[in-house]
Amino acid sequence: MADLLVVTINAAQAGVLVQHRRQTARRNTRAVRNYAQVMREKNWALNGMPVIISGEGMLVDGYQRLLACIEAQTPFTTLLLQHGAVAGGIVPVEAAPRISCTFEDVSPEQARAHLAQLMNKQHLSQSRITALAADLLQGRQMFDAQPICFANTGRLLKGGHRLRAIIRAGGAADVAVVRGLEEAVAGTYDICAKRRNATTGTIDSFGDVALMSAMANVLWRHERKTLAMRNAKASLSEIQEIIAEHPRLLALRSFARRMGHYGRASVMGYAAYVMERENPDLAAIFLAMLEGDPTQHPRHPMRALCSTLQALRRRKAPQETQLATLLAGWERFKARQGRTVGERSFSQPS
Repeated sequence: MADLLVVTINAAQAGVLVQHRRQTARRNTRAVRNYAQVMREKNWALNGMPVIISGEGMLVDGYQRLLACIEAQTPFTTLLLQHGAVAGGIVPVEAAPRISCTFEDVSPEQARAHLAQLMNKQHLSQSRITALAADLLQGRQMFDAQPICFANTGRLLKGGHRLRAIIRAGGAADVAVVRGLEEAVAGTYDICAKRRNATTGTIDSFGDVALMSAMANVLWRHERKTLAMRNAKASLSEIQEIIAEHPRLLALRSFARRMGHYGRASVMGYAAYVMERENPDLAAIFLAMLEGDPTQHPRHPMRALCSTLQALRRRKAPQETQLATLLAGWERFKARQGRTVGERSFSQPS
């Protein structure tokens, strides 16, 4: 069972924790500089955003704040979500009884009541709300310990997207809730660039998070999205589900990167996966011909198709156009396999 504690972390302890960061964690220089400045000026205030340590001892969230602590050489107080023993000799702060950290089952009615206490009229992304609600409706909610935060006055400081999603889904959800914060911390949530959901498990183990997420999104748009779905992209849990169900998509990431001169890597990887599922033997021939740089051979049957793809790439054509052009060439290739290779180009409709 995870514990959510209020702790003070010094520079030495932060140094131990960052050594166990995820492979995909990258330093955000702007965020570290901003955090460090606040720490040096002794203006750091507990804002409810936790440092998260997994059951395997991996640092999941809080990397930028820990780097800032090291740079500023100043201890800072934070929430720590830790599975099992607390790492690095960090001990809970006993002099903070006003702060409560709990896990609660929030119903739609409670969500409405919480939103009525929203301190600032924040801009809420409808696409994010839709994606979160879809996860709740389909039983794919992923608990990431990012809490809903309340001030000691009862005002809601953070958590509007999740509360709106609970209302839209019409069902309760388990969330972390922090109460007793100072209202002044409301401005600290935007000190860093826009947050991205932590990507764990299968995706992290490969390292190419951006490319794999993009390939999974292309599959989601073409094979899973319905007209009733308003969100433009798959949610994090949907991406992880797609990758778990379609492992060959991951194996094609190297091919996708090599084909970047013909189109977006995500498009090339997904298109190759479509071809392999339809006809593995013909797909192997088609993709090998594509990799052989047909534009260098005047009589190559794929020269015109590849030239068209390169032109679309230079013009930064939409992904849908790139994908449609490549798959149209694949369809003509399949239809003309009975003819002598090179007799006619299949890159243009007959």
